[in-house]
Amino acid sequence: MTWEMDLKIIQEDAEKKGEKKGRLAGKKEKALEIAKSLKEKGKLSDSEIAEVTALPLCEVAAL
Repeated sequence: MTWEMDLKIIQEDAEKKGEKKGRLAGKKEKALEIAKSLKEKGKLSDSEIAEVTALPLCEVAAL
């Protein structure tokens, strides 16, 4: 392999990791929005909201 090919592989790998990181951040943001909405309704406990959204209890409690 040439160094150009190596560089291309490294760049593609970095792009894939960046895309994955972006998707994960988007999923967490959506989970936080849902948790906030559920808390505002006041029908579920923080622990139930944490279980449903897969967020840590401390993050739900801080909303």
